Amino acid sequence: MDTQSTLPHPPSHLSREQGRVLVVDDEEENRDLLADSLQERGYEVFQADNGELALKQVRENPPDVILLDAMMPRMDGFETCRWLRKEPASAAIPILMITSLTDRDDRLRGIEAGVNDFLSKPIDLQDVLLRVRNAVQIKRLFDQLHESLNRVKELEAIRDNLTTMLLADLSAPVAATLESLNDLKGAAHDKGDSAIGDLAEDAVISLSEVAEKISALRDIKSLRAGEFPLNPVGCDLGALLRSAASEVKPGRVEVETPREPVRVRCDIQITSQVIATLARYSLTANTGKASNPRSVRLILSRRDGAPSIAIVDNGPGLSVNAQGKIFDQYLESDRSVIRLNSALAFCKLAIEAQGGRIGVESQLDCGTKFWFTLPDGEMGSRTSA
Repeated sequence: MDTQSTLPHPPSHLSREQGRVLVVDDEEENRDLLADSLQERGYEVFQADNGELALKQVRENPPDVILLDAMMPRMDGFETCRWLRKEPASAAIPILMITSLTDRDDRLRGIEAGVNDFLSKPIDLQDVLLRVRNAVQIKRLFDQLHESLNRVKELEAIRDNLTTMLLADLSAPVAATLESLNDLKGAAHDKGDSAIGDLAEDAVISLSEVAEKISALRDIKSLRAGEFPLNPVGCDLGALLRSAASEVKPGRVEVETPREPVRVRCDIQITSQVIATLARYSLTANTGKASNPRSVRLILSRRDGAPSIAIVDNGPGLSVNAQGKIFDQYLESDRSVIRLNSALAFCKLAIEAQGGRIGVESQLDCGTKFWFTLPDGEMGSRTSA
């Protein structure tokens, strides 16, 4: 292999960073020249004299970077690179192709095969060392990111398992307490004790929100796993909206629908739950000032040609930052405390699972509008998330 320079001692600006390098070339002299220069600078070097052996070595002991000769018998560098990119163990390893080919089409062929960079013959050893150093750094950054992502996945799995156990432990006592509170409310009103009855009703409303969060967390897990059964049917969205609005308490709810039926295809129960959840959020978490009684308008119209429902409130509005995170399952408060946002997260997943879209529009001191769309009644259905 011709070289433009030899470097018996590493330049002062090159650090002796360690890394694993695989040199693939059918000529022993070329491999040895590169190996000697790299080993002088602290790299661990492996050699392969053909593409098949290179693939075998990468599977057994993945390097940080591969120096790959373009012209080799049987399996050339281009084919070797394509196979390396197909292998999970080498898909992200930087590949530097050593070639005397200067034609544009050959370079494009290498890029198409997955080559990261090219080293031209005759070889400039300083150029090789600099590019190998940079490639090793990139590979290590990738490995660190991959390790961090795996750790995040492990933590998410632990969190999900803990959530599942908590839901199982909470469901039964919450249901039993709700039943007792409803009995207490009924008994108090039967005896004319409105004060106790009102207190019991407030407790029922508060505990019902807890029950809804528990249900939403279960549904979110099922939706993400693709295990949530949807039953899409054709229906009149206006009738569905009016029915869902009648279940929203307390607060003033106004419904605006066109005279003509608006046919959609959706899961009626799930869509009603989404409407009620968004309306309740607008009436409670995003309430207006005392001088401006809380209210919400449910408006049926069309958005970008699709049937759409808007939930408009007269609350204080949301900041741009809050709007971007409003459908996240976990939210960070002003005091860096993570809180559950399962109800709104469920709404997003439930609408998107039915082929619709969901969003929010808001300005501070000007209220908030949630909206979502659903497929037209004559469109195809989706039976699962």
